[in-house]
Amino acid sequence: MKFDIVKKGYDPSQVDENIRRMTESNNAVVTEQKVAIEQLKEENHALTEKLNNYDKRKEEIFVALVEHRRFLVRYS
Repeated sequence: MKFDIVKKGYDPSQVDENIRRMTESNNAVVTEQKVAIEQLKEENHALTEKLNNYDKRKEEIFVALVEHRRFLVRYS
């Protein structure tokens, strides 16, 4: 952005307008990032729960296999 040069420096109204536009643009980016962060947090939470459920199911399957092996050894 180029500013007109006035008697005592740059045109204050142009500078103020540029600062306002930059601030709005930055605020929009920050808002988008906050939304994206919240979405990622929700996704992370859902995937963590899913992983915990898989871990629990894995343990249940392991226990079932061990019990089945003991049964086979005992009654073979």
